[in-house]
Formats: sequence, C-alpha cells, structure tokens
Amino acid sequence: MRLTQALDFNGRPSFVIGADLVPGFVEQEQLEALVDKTRESD
Repeated sequence: MRLTQALDFNGRPSFVIGADLVPGFVEQEQLEALVDKTRESD
C-alpha cells in the first residue's frame, strides 16, 4: 500500500513499464507502445 501511495497510483490497474508509471486504464495500443519503447532502450 505504501508503494502505491508513493507512486501516486489511485486506480486499478496500474503498471510500471521501464521508467514509465501508468496509473489506471489505458488502451492496449498505448501499453504496447510503452513496452516497445522500453525494449528499444535496453
């Protein structure tokens, strides 16, 4: 619970993808783009 508060996650689902915080619902295309960006930066 403390971690979610520290990250300011108020909704569900919430994701951490690389350095990006994704609070709440997002479309599949947005999630795929964040995953692709993270994979490219490795």
